[in-house]
Amino acid sequence: MIVLVTKVSVKPERVEEFKQTFVTMARETRKEPDCNDYLLFQDVQNADVWYTIGRWKTVEAVHAHMTSKHSTSATAKAMDMLTKDPEFSICREVC
Repeated sequence: MIVLVTKVSVKPERVEEFKQTFVTMARETRKEPDCNDYLLFQDVQNADVWYTIGRWKTVEAVHAHMTSKHSTSATAKAMDMLTKDPEFSICREVC
């Protein structure tokens, strides 16, 4: 299993807009044929920090997700909401 972990820092005044954008994107992502799961998390100690964790069958499926219409649209919209560039890690699930 391949896992994509993304960390973003959102402008405080844009948190609700970011949440709405990425909840919608998560719903669409879960429909992708090789997506096993896609979750959105908000840091409990810093409400401006958010994480997405998605699980796919292959690295190619992760790349397909990252270039999908719903992903690129949400990412483009969110860039103006962030205080810095997102941090991405593509990992292999171990256990």
